[in-house]
This record gives sequence, C-alpha cells and structure tokens, in this order.
Amino acid sequence: MADGYLARKFNVVSKTGAILDSLGDTVFAVIMVVLILLKVSIPAWGVIWIFAIAIMKLLSILAGYFKFHTYAALHTYANKAVGLLLFIGLPFYIVWNLDVVIVLLLVIATLAAAEELLIILSSRKIERDIKSLFIRKKFK
Repeated sequence: MADGYLARKFNVVSKTGAILDSLGDTVFAVIMVVLILLKVSIPAWGVIWIFAIAIMKLLSILAGYFKFHTYAALHTYANKAVGLLLFIGLPFYIVWNLDVVIVLLLVIATLAAAEELLIILSSRKIERDIKSLFIRKKFK
C-alpha cells in the first residue's frame, strides 16, 4: 500500500510504474475477493453486493480504456481506504463474525468504485494519482 508513496518520496516514478502499480493492485484485489468468497462465510446479500461493486469496477476499466486507450485504474483516497479496511476489518469479521464490518467495507468499496467511475467519465485526461472527485490535486 505504500509503494506509490515511496516511489514519489524517492523520485522514482514513471508512467509505466503507475500502470504496473494499478495492474498489480487490480490483480491483488481480484485474488483477495476470490479467496474471501471461497474461504470466508459471507451472507448472500454480501456476495451480491461484492459482484455489484465488481461490475462497477469493470465499467470503470472499460470506460477508461475506451476513453483514454489505456488501463485507467486510479489511486484515490477512497480506493486506498478500501485496501486498508480489508487488512484491518477482515480479521475482525473472521474472528467475531460482525456483519457491521462487512457492511462498512462494502459501503466504502461502493463509494470508492462509484467515485472512480465518475472521475473517469468526467475527466478529459487520465490522472491516475488523483486524490478524490472533490480534491482534484494529484499526490505529491
């Protein structure tokens, strides 16, 4: 999760690195979702919700590809929050089976996916390191 920060801090950033980072994040997310669905007992409503988020993410990828002719996953605060919540929240859910953890994670993931789609649809150029729909600055 800190790779982008470290790359910027040590001034070893590149366009190719940003694309590879996004691809790596996507592969990691897909693997995590598959493992979670196979290994963790999630209620049916949670599984349906996860698939709805996946469809929204797929729409973002397709919209970015057709609009910018490249892989267009973004590094927003919301996307970073989802990754952090997966690491922090999932163990709580597994140990105590608290549905509130799943709901919180799914709400944040839904907002992150919707924000990413809106940014891609409303942007004139690809900005992978944009912070948020509401904060149009890039990470430094």
